[in-house]
Amino acid sequence: MTFPHAKDLAHRRQFRFGALLCLAFAGCASESPLSGPSVAEPAPPPDIELPGTVVVRSASALSQLVTSGDNRPIPLIREAIASDRRAGSPASTASATMTAEVKLSLDVEVRPPVVNGAQLQATHIAMNGEWAYVTYAQIGEGTIGAVDAFVVSGTSEVKLVARATFTNTEYYGVAFASNLLYLVGASSDPALKERAVLDVVALEGGAFSEKLVVKRVPLPSYAGTGVHVQGGNVWVTSGSGGPNTGGVTVFSERNLSELSHERFEDARAVHGAGRYVVVFSGRPGRARVYDAERRSVLGRPVDVGGASIPESKGTTWVEGDWAFLGAGDGGVKVISMTGDGAVVNGKGIPMPRVVNVAEALSTTNAVASDGSGFLYAASGETGVHVYSSNHRELKPGTSASEPTIEPLGRLDFGSKISANFVAANRERIIVASGLGGLKIVRIQ
Repeated sequence: MTFPHAKDLAHRRQFRFGALLCLAFAGCASESPLSGPSVAEPAPPPDIELPGTVVVRSASALSQLVTSGDNRPIPLIREAIASDRRAGSPASTASATMTAEVKLSLDVEVRPPVVNGAQLQATHIAMNGEWAYVTYAQIGEGTIGAVDAFVVSGTSEVKLVARATFTNTEYYGVAFASNLLYLVGASSDPALKERAVLDVVALEGGAFSEKLVVKRVPLPSYAGTGVHVQGGNVWVTSGSGGPNTGGVTVFSERNLSELSHERFEDARAVHGAGRYVVVFSGRPGRARVYDAERRSVLGRPVDVGGASIPESKGTTWVEGDWAFLGAGDGGVKVISMTGDGAVVNGKGIPMPRVVNVAEALSTTNAVASDGSGFLYAASGETGVHVYSSNHRELKPGTSASEPTIEPLGRLDFGSKISANFVAANRERIIVASGLGGLKIVRIQ
């Protein structure tokens, strides 16, 4: 199944979100450096209400959308482990011990929105402390979207606190900072010259208010594909098509004025931590490393391979001096950063092979870390693959510091349910599973 991502009214572009979910964002190539800061910074954009917005905050109404998992055990399936082990990685006794100790159970399942008869799919997840935010986009033609806000604190019950739906805007990425939600996607608003948008929503007590307004910033191309906030800057990737080609644009967090822009092909995702921000683009898979404070490129783009499927989803996850890239048909790519750029560390994690699951349905849509040495890769109908990694113990910057990544098993939610995106902390794993809705798994 394909999933439309950045669609203009006359010409709809689609991108496959791995096996099931797709976004569109490709373009013309240019390796120009980031432009300098703006001379004059405009006032922040005004608050606007999006047409067709419906906000539901009623606890009774929202509870109808959530089904308890009754703490049903979710086993880590060990089949086909040899096929997704890194080349050269030795077997690990510690990994076997961790597998025995990790117990997973299904906390809740959440049905995806249906708006005006249109089925939506989850596209992205952002976690912040006890809160989690999920974006949705329409399956097929159209630009209907939604955003959910959850409380997922500690051992407490997961609660869906608010759901907002929109009839002319769908979202493909979300980030949280300073009590604001940053949403990127595409809109059919006729007032826009192009369809890609960055919308910023103020939160009240972690959720959005009944009267939801946004500050809207138009982006180049058909779709905003990724967003990340760090050090007072808002980093946004957008795809291609329309009068302009996307790339990476940096805005001031204070007033959303544009600070810099680099135009290049097929920008798919952005994430950062500490000194670094990493942008991932496709065809071929390529990483650009930036100095987060100076917004300057460090070294040349690094070709990592993978991401060869046109108009497909890609992800970036940065932890310390390491970056993990969800590279579609390239599996997970691993790079380390230095002040001079980046170093590719081995072959990463190949795209998984599981009996009775077609290769086209096994692409790695997303990868994330929980900050404690576990990696999670959402790989279509093969499920969510869990790994242990020692990258946090290594000094990056050379190919010799290649981390050892051991497969622990995979979470399988059933036939034809595709893992399209994953986010995790030390207590929960949240999985966007296509038509299977949202799965929230407790780690015990």
